[in-house]
Amino acid sequence: MCGWQLPAGGKYPGNSAIFTMKSKEQLAGLWLLYVYGIVLLLPCANSALPCLQACHCYRHEVYGKTMNCARKGMHMPPPGIPNPTRKLILQYNSIHMLNHTLNGPGYSLLYYLDMSGNQMVDLDRDAFANTTELMDLDLHFNRLRFLHKSIFRPLKKLRWLHLYGNSLTFLEPDLFAGLSNLDGIYLGWNKIRSLPMGIFKNLPSLQYLYLHDNQIKYLNRGLFDDLTQLYDLNLGGNHLSSLPLGIFKPLRSLARLFLYQNRFYRLEEGVFAGLKSVELLWFHGNKLALLPRKVLSDLPKLQVIELDANLLEMFHGDALKQNKELVTLSMQSNKITTVKPELLSHLHKLRHLYIQQNSIKNINSTSFQGLAQLEILLLQKNNLHEVPDNAFHELHQLSHLDLSDNYIRAVQEGAFNGLRSLTQLSLQGNKLHQIPEAAFFGLESLSHLILAGNVLERLPGRMLHGQSQLLELLLENNQLKDIPESFLEDCLSLEKLSLANNRLNSLSKDVLALPPLTHVQLQENPWKCDCHLKWLREWMSTTAVDYKPTFGASAVASCSEPLKHAGKPIMMVPAVDFVCDNSENQLKENVQSKETDSEIASNIISREGLLPIVVIETTETVHSGDGE
Repeated sequence: MCGWQLPAGGKYPGNSAIFTMKSKEQLAGLWLLYVYGIVLLLPCANSALPCLQACHCYRHEVYGKTMNCARKGMHMPPPGIPNPTRKLILQYNSIHMLNHTLNGPGYSLLYYLDMSGNQMVDLDRDAFANTTELMDLDLHFNRLRFLHKSIFRPLKKLRWLHLYGNSLTFLEPDLFAGLSNLDGIYLGWNKIRSLPMGIFKNLPSLQYLYLHDNQIKYLNRGLFDDLTQLYDLNLGGNHLSSLPLGIFKPLRSLARLFLYQNRFYRLEEGVFAGLKSVELLWFHGNKLALLPRKVLSDLPKLQVIELDANLLEMFHGDALKQNKELVTLSMQSNKITTVKPELLSHLHKLRHLYIQQNSIKNINSTSFQGLAQLEILLLQKNNLHEVPDNAFHELHQLSHLDLSDNYIRAVQEGAFNGLRSLTQLSLQGNKLHQIPEAAFFGLESLSHLILAGNVLERLPGRMLHGQSQLLELLLENNQLKDIPESFLEDCLSLEKLSLANNRLNSLSKDVLALPPLTHVQLQENPWKCDCHLKWLREWMSTTAVDYKPTFGASAVASCSEPLKHAGKPIMMVPAVDFVCDNSENQLKENVQSKETDSEIASNIISREGLLPIVVIETTETVHSGDGE
């Protein structure tokens, strides 16, 4: 046998039916056997580290020797572990309680103990008396309901304490007493209703305090007074409706504050006093209807603020006046009706503006003035009916503009003037009947254009003039009856084209002549499978382009006419059946002949500098004879 091994089945003697000894002598002898086996444990011939047979041992770059005994069906920790194990992983076993087991050999040298994902309900007050070297203790996702006030007292070197995902309802005031080296306390996803005064006293090193997703209704003034080094404070997902003025004032090092998904209806001016270092504030999912004039003025270094899913209708023009460092402003899912230039124009560093899912009715040439660094603007799911000229003309760095799911019926020819860096533009799900030919002129960086889900019947032949960078063009779910032959001639990089679910019955071969195409969607159109579409069947049989429906599409490109092939996929119709009747062929030949004659005449006129000859056809009959 190599080293210390578990009995068959991976269970310890205390849980095995093989061991039924009840006398003290037998139990004492068994304990000595384990101790002797562990203390004198030698490494196996093929292993550099002593290890329990059921576990996996390796050397961690930070902690040193690590023994991983996760998911082994253990009902209690090993009575001892090989020296010098520094990190022990016992997560996702079936351990129900913790008493004096950790007093066995080897535990006193542990730096890291992970017992997460077990079923522990109770911990003995002296459970960690022997693990005085611990720096990281992970007890998350157990069933702990109570912690004795002195249980962590021996852990003077502890830096990280993970208690989230338990069933704790309250905490003793002295629970963390003496843990002056703590860097992080994680208490999220419990059932804590209140925090006693003094619980965070004398924790000078604490940087991360996570109290999210509990049932905390109020905070006492002075609760955080000793946490001068705190960097992260997460109070999201609680039942808070107000905050004592000055509660955050001692937190001069705080950089990130999370107050999301509480029950705040209003914020008092001065509630953020002292937070001179805060860079991120999450306040989404509350009931805030008004943002007072100076409530954010105490956050001069604020870079990211999330106010999503509140009830905001209006802002004072100076509400963000002191927040000139803002990079991301998110106000989606509110009730905002107007974009006020005075609210945003001084935010010269703003790069991301999220105001989708509001009730914004109109924008104009001043709505986004001053936002020269803006890169992403999301305006989808508002009440916009028009995109006027020069609406975004100062946004020279904008790369992503989303106007989808509005009620836009008109896009003015100069609507997108100045957007030379724009790569993604979505107008999906609007009411567009037509688009001006020059609407996208100047968008030299455009790579993704989404016009799906409108009511477009025709497209200007030069609408995509100069779009050499375009990679994706989505035109599905419109009412297009025709695609101009030269429509894509400038789109030399186009890879994905969707024409699905329109009213197309024919298509010029030139439209799909672009070499870079990799995906084409043609299904759900009333294709007329005659001689004019024969090329498409041949193309489908030889092309490497993927033309199969995307995930979720129920149909393939099928014929609508002639009647005998109605409903059949184009590829299932024999090539010989793609024919036209004689009258149609003759008509086409006549048209082609007239076009050729016209071209010849035009060339002669151009070459000779002659005026065009006007030929007047008449139905009069000229008679010869005496009447002349």
